[in-house]
Amino acid sequence: MIIILVPGSDVFLLLRVSVSEGVVAGLRALAGIHLGNVIQAAMMISGIGLIISRIPGALTALKLVGAAYLLYLAVSSLRAVLRPSNGPGETSDKQEAGAQRLSSPFLQGLLANVTNPKVLIFFVAFFPQFLGNAGSVSIQLLVLSVIFISLAVIWEGIIVVGAGRLGRMMNSVRFTKVMDAACTTAFTGLAVALLVGVA
Repeated sequence: MIIILVPGSDVFLLLRVSVSEGVVAGLRALAGIHLGNVIQAAMMISGIGLIISRIPGALTALKLVGAAYLLYLAVSSLRAVLRPSNGPGETSDKQEAGAQRLSSPFLQGLLANVTNPKVLIFFVAFFPQFLGNAGSVSIQLLVLSVIFISLAVIWEGIIVVGAGRLGRMMNSVRFTKVMDAACTTAFTGLAVALLVGVA
């Protein structure tokens, strides 16, 4: 599915965490993201997601919460960019960087997913188009969800491992700051896109 390959807030979060904190931290963020997907899929299958999407103001409120969290991630990345270093060629201390994160990678991944209204809209609007006439609707939605999440885990797992190895190879404060700067721009842009959708 093309939707899996298109980079969004999840991918930029995985890149940032994996480069600055390593593969293990990236995998924790990945686990949080896809626990969020499991929650969103469960809401779709149970019908709760459809109910929420039809409540006046519910999606607008979720968009505002999602934009706020993206701006929080942007500010967090910007603080990492502006944090002074002892020298331009100094190697990065991943343990120190990890300790300065305001929340765990797992929690960051979970919150980035469940506060993103586009994920819920995708599940509710996209998956029912592939339902057949035979069999239980709930089972069909469950199978589609498992396939989607499994493919996403594989693709984003490759991103985590690749970004983690790249961060270890470069292993410099300058490279980490460049990545944080790129993520600051991406998170801000995604937040603005959500807010524009609210207006």
